[in-house]
Amino acid sequence: MDWIPYADTIRFNMTHHILTCCTQFCRIYGKVKIMQEKYGYVRVSSTDQNEDRQMIEMRQDEVPEKNIYVDKQSGKSFDRPSYKKLVAKMHKGDTLFVLSIDRLGRNYEEIQNQWRILTKEKGVDIVVLDMQIVDMMASEKDIFFFW
Repeated sequence: MDWIPYADTIRFNMTHHILTCCTQFCRIYGKVKIMQEKYGYVRVSSTDQNEDRQMIEMRQDEVPEKNIYVDKQSGKSFDRPSYKKLVAKMHKGDTLFVLSIDRLGRNYEEIQNQWRILTKEKGVDIVVLDMQIVDMMASEKDIFFFW
């Protein structure tokens, strides 16, 4: 068996100090595998709009609350604080959930550019919940936008 599940904490005693490392899996011979994370992005166009419907969908897909990033501003540009934090946080193999493609943004060319950055450069999978045809987890990361 190649992977051994451990409890939340692995402890090493190093010269009278205890080093505590939190991990979910540890490979034999000490190599660590990082679990891929689920992330969600929620955007509403203004502060008086309600993001509850999008949050419900994220919870149904078991996206951890701590990994859901919310912006309350226009989608005309990707210069949004929570979106920037989200992109910086994600790593290869992670999955991004969005309710609909227009929650990412409003500008077609900008959406394509961000899609390329996320899927090609960062290696992130994307799932658009209201368009199950756009589930990048099981396919190549190229997409044809057809709207």
